[in-house]
Amino acid sequence: MLIAENYYLQNDLLYKISLPRGKKESRLRPIFHQLCVPKKFRHNILTQFHTILGHYSFQRLTPTLYARFYWHNLCTDIREFARSCTTCQLSKVPTRRPISPLYPLPVPSRPFEQWGMDYKTLARPTVENNRHILVFICHFSGYVVLIPTQDQTAETTA
Repeated sequence: MLIAENYYLQNDLLYKISLPRGKKESRLRPIFHQLCVPKKFRHNILTQFHTILGHYSFQRLTPTLYARFYWHNLCTDIREFARSCTTCQLSKVPTRRPISPLYPLPVPSRPFEQWGMDYKTLARPTVENNRHILVFICHFSGYVVLIPTQDQTAETTA
């Protein structure tokens, strides 16, 4: 009975009054008189509004339709419709950075066939004034060679 107060008929059309839920919301939005839409017209309304408004996304289409229409699961239907729109999916700008393809290193078949190298910077210099350690590691056996160096220049590395 309490919900029945929020509905009224006008020109043989059923409308729902959407009242703000509190004082803060009443300052932000007016009272909406939403037309209740039967199932057979929902897809047509979604198609027309989505196309006319320039293929709005869910975030922009929801307030537009919510101010005018009401049906159960309105937001869910808008989200599914926007996701299934072919034009939107083809023209969507990707926001994720492209993932570069991975090319794994070939597996070595014998020791000392493939080496990896890197520098390790020390927290403080040694007595010989070495500030870095050049590290070589064999990919097959895991054999490690450590060479103390004073800098990380290409000449020192070579």
